[in-house]
Amino acid sequence: MAFRQDAGRGRGNNSWTSPDGGLYFSILLEKAKNRPATDLAFLGGVAIADALSELKPYSGELTLKWPNDVLIGGKKVAGLLAELEGGSHVILGVGVNVSTAASDLRAVSAKFPPGVVNSFAGVKTTPEKLAKSLVARLAHLYDWYGEDGFEAIRERWLGHCPWVGRQIQVSTEPGKFFWSTFTGIDGDGALVLTDAEGKSQTLLSAEILCCSH
Repeated sequence: MAFRQDAGRGRGNNSWTSPDGGLYFSILLEKAKNRPATDLAFLGGVAIADALSELKPYSGELTLKWPNDVLIGGKKVAGLLAELEGGSHVILGVGVNVSTAASDLRAVSAKFPPGVVNSFAGVKTTPEKLAKSLVARLAHLYDWYGEDGFEAIRERWLGHCPWVGRQIQVSTEPGKFFWSTFTGIDGDGALVLTDAEGKSQTLLSAEILCCSH
């Protein structure tokens, strides 16, 4: 566990700005047989959302964004990265902007700008306190996942995602995007979309750029 990183990274070739005041850690977990590593990124997202909801009842402000981001008020406060390790384990990396100074994040340019947990009214915590709550929730959800499989995690994840049935802007390659209705995620965690003609599309790799109001 660290409170600052010099070379944090996110999904794909994206970097993860990791100044003082954040919570950054990786945990090694056994991969479920015949299941993708990304299961555990969804599990981690639910754990973060639950831990943050314990601090304040965010209602619709707190959103899980496919596939591995946590937003509050449309700002990204946390991200996850699940990477296969040796074929039988997954390294789950977690980054949360807990009490990061806003000035340390001003240079970050993104469709969903970075946010800081402690900048939202009524919230006051520390990386250490959040780590304790988050690790406990990760352990609980991981045991639950081992017993009931991904479907239970999928339902919990969708419970933190109010975008179902709304139009989202999606990109599958740099510089190109399209609008479609977000239907949900399937049993493998893939993004499920429905176009204007009612045709369903499933994407394993894509980026959500924005969501209609």
